[in-house]
Amino acid sequence: MDKLFTLTAFGFYGIGIVAMFAHALQKMAKGEMSCSFIEWGFRNKAKTAWTYLSCLGLIAVAILTGQVYDLNEGAHIIAAFGIGFASDSTLNGVDNASNNSN
Repeated sequence: MDKLFTLTAFGFYGIGIVAMFAHALQKMAKGEMSCSFIEWGFRNKAKTAWTYLSCLGLIAVAILTGQVYDLNEGAHIIAAFGIGFASDSTLNGVDNASNNSN
């Protein structure tokens, strides 16, 4: 469990979260999201919470299985970014119904 609280782990978590924001910015640039990602997150609290939990959980699995420690820095960045972007793409996808205020 100590591996989850190392500098490498926190860097990995941070890159994953940045990747999630990158996905939101990509959706905004394509015009698929009509509001800011912060406003969208508050409108879709459950989706956003599950997305963060899945990203952090997948990163924790990668750390606890030892997959992270055999990689160089570039591979760390790519792996963490991939996990964060994939989590957000899969679980926090934007559809037209979610852009409407209820």
